[in-house]
Amino acid sequence: LVNGEKIKRFNYGNCKRDFTYVDDIVTGVMNVMQKAPEPKPQIVTGSGLNPTTIESDYLKEFAGDLTIRDIQHDLNTLYLAGLAEDGKTGPKTRAAMAAAIQRTLNDLYSAGLTVDGKFGQNSTKAWAAYVGTLSSGSKGLFVAFAQAAMVLAGHPEVGTIDGKYGAKTVATAKAIQKQKGISQTGKVTAELIYLML
Repeated sequence: LVNGEKIKRFNYGNCKRDFTYVDDIVTGVMNVMQKAPEPKPQIVTGSGLNPTTIESDYLKEFAGDLTIRDIQHDLNTLYLAGLAEDGKTGPKTRAAMAAAIQRTLNDLYSAGLTVDGKFGQNSTKAWAAYVGTLSSGSKGLFVAFAQAAMVLAGHPEVGTIDGKYGAKTVATAKAIQKQKGISQTGKVTAELIYLML
């Protein structure tokens, strides 16, 4: 109308339907917005990220996980991993966990890692440099990553993933270290993450 164009009419202008008014649409959209779920935080690579927000938001998502299926769900939600949430540990799930760690090291510390899902020499060095050794009393997202890696390594006895390095995490780390034939310190090093993934 503003441009002086004709309005196309259908059914030769003999419409018998009620028209939806703009206020009906606005009311419907407003109602949906009030009931819409909170969006899950999505990791975005690049500058301008708040490390505290990433740590706390992502830890909240992983907290409470007990099963491989829970971990797969969180990897899909936070890192768009595209995993089948089948509760089976396989190479794709372990690679997605490694990629999540790589991406987080890049976002928090600008580690410069290639996010390829292979926790190799460069990823091991970055973990050692930026995270270090986790031990009793350690807290945070990387503890949650270590706990998730333990579950994926076939050790659900670590219990609920909570980002707190307690007695169960120590005992599980020792069990994995014994299984891998390395010193049983109960601490999670970059080498142990490499061996689990």
